[in-house]
Amino acid sequence: MADHKPKKPTKMEELRIPDRVIVFLILSVLKDSAINGESEFGIAEKLKVPNFVIKPIITDLKEKSKMIETFTSQITNQLHYRILSLGEAAHNEMMDKYRYKSYIAPVAFEDYCKSVEEQSARLDLNIKMDDINAICTQRGLHLSDDFKMELKTLVTNRRPFLIYGPPGNGKTAITEVLHNLLNYTIYIPYSVYLNGDIYPFYIDGVHESLDATIDKETLKTYDNRWIYAKPPKIVVCTNSSVEYFDMRGLILPPQVIANLGMMIIDDFGRNPPRNPNQKSSIEILNRFITLFESEADVLELTNGRARFPVKERIVLSSNMKMDDILDQAFRRRLPFNLATFNPPTEVAEKIFTATAKKLGSQQNDAELKELFNVFEGLYKKNNLSVPGSDARDMLTYIRSTKDVPDPLTITKQDLERAFGKRYDVIKENVNMF
Repeated sequence: MADHKPKKPTKMEELRIPDRVIVFLILSVLKDSAINGESEFGIAEKLKVPNFVIKPIITDLKEKSKMIETFTSQITNQLHYRILSLGEAAHNEMMDKYRYKSYIAPVAFEDYCKSVEEQSARLDLNIKMDDINAICTQRGLHLSDDFKMELKTLVTNRRPFLIYGPPGNGKTAITEVLHNLLNYTIYIPYSVYLNGDIYPFYIDGVHESLDATIDKETLKTYDNRWIYAKPPKIVVCTNSSVEYFDMRGLILPPQVIANLGMMIIDDFGRNPPRNPNQKSSIEILNRFITLFESEADVLELTNGRARFPVKERIVLSSNMKMDDILDQAFRRRLPFNLATFNPPTEVAEKIFTATAKKLGSQQNDAELKELFNVFEGLYKKNNLSVPGSDARDMLTYIRSTKDVPDPLTITKQDLERAFGKRYDVIKENVNMF
């Protein structure tokens, strides 16, 4: 797999952003550093741009514009720069325009788009069943071989798809498996310059930086305005309006932030429709149907429009019935789906046994099998099957009724009491389908 590491710029023209933006960032650094000022190397380090690239602008700010001056710092005994009144006035004016609170120089929008296109080949994965098995083992998931094969197919074909089924059958866990299968790394910009504005891109806590793993030799040639990261996973709940996927000032929408990773549209079909005569999922699908085909999205900016690449895996997740989510026209346009229903008895038993042991039960396999039969019998008595998450929920409830750190001992009476507590919820979830 080719490495698309961004190369460090060697001259101002290679930044492909206006000099005025660099002036604004230099003045931002000096205004915040106040009386202590900052050295030329310190300014460059904060902007993540080589000092020799921005040196002509620093010199011009001092000698021609008279916005900054030099002095010898009493702290470092080195030549530092500090901002003057003309510089502060200019900075205040530019802050009203850019509203950017970082020092890191943005990446040109054209360079960002080119990088996404080049890196998008990483989304073409050759997933093996061993990869899925390893992740399921690591996470303690019990999935049938047929289900794992469906996962493999969906991840490999890269098309958007729908996961649907009653609550408690692992849709969230499955998206975790899918995200873990994205076994590559990417480069994303800290921010992007477009049409006169600076758009923050990197979000701490959403994007996971791997910059600390870059060796010193690589750093010498690496453009530090980019962040080396894991593929992001963005989860959007559609009980908000469809406008959430449009631009909101300088905030990029989730389908852009998720580039080269995964976007999950959760609770799909539950956003309130404007037209009560149509399915609530139609607005989302109408918004994204062209994006699904073209892997690009045209967004309205404050001063124009721009076509953003959208190269990622898109997963729609719903607890609703297929007929309540999609009509026939949209089923044709979204042909891939994955149904998650209550697991068969042998899988439900594995989940029960594994969960009991994880919670501290020292009962042997024969005892746990007998207890599972009691557990499943409570459902059968009420013409229900066992949802995948119910063993976890009920055994966790039973664990909370016991003394800790004593070993967990499960009884028939414990299971009956837990089932009674959960019955109304279980019945409602099953009746949905």
